[in-house]
Amino acid sequence: MDEMKIKNEIFEKIKKGLFEEAAQFDECDTDKIIKQIHDESFDQQNLTFYCFTIFMYKRTNNIDWLELAVDILCFSINWMEGAYAMALYHQREILEQNRNVENLQMMLFFYRVPDVDFEEEEAKKIAKEILELDPQNKIVKDIFPNL
Repeated sequence: MDEMKIKNEIFEKIKKGLFEEAAQFDECDTDKIIKQIHDESFDQQNLTFYCFTIFMYKRTNNIDWLELAVDILCFSINWMEGAYAMALYHQREILEQNRNVENLQMMLFFYRVPDVDFEEEEAKKIAKEILELDPQNKIVKDIFPNL
């Protein structure tokens, strides 16, 4: 079966909420499937893609699925009320598992989002942690030039 047909079948199963069936792809294809779902979620803006990523995260404990969930919430369906709050929740979960510059920088994204409960004190604490790992970090310097 060709790759495009397989991809379309997976997307149709996801959109129908048939997550168990959609999850029957070869584990070595996970990175490719994540990328395809990422791209499709921007085209479709369908909540089921987010739900599927959470299903897959719970099933595999693969942090890549949780990172995809954050991306979908922040950049695909961010117009939905509560999307940023859920993304912040998931980003905090990601930090519990992998505290690196990239994940910390994503936390700073929420500092600039209106209506998200993310205080300046927490943002500065994270910014300082980033600077310990990457003293010339441009994102931190742009947000907090005097830090």
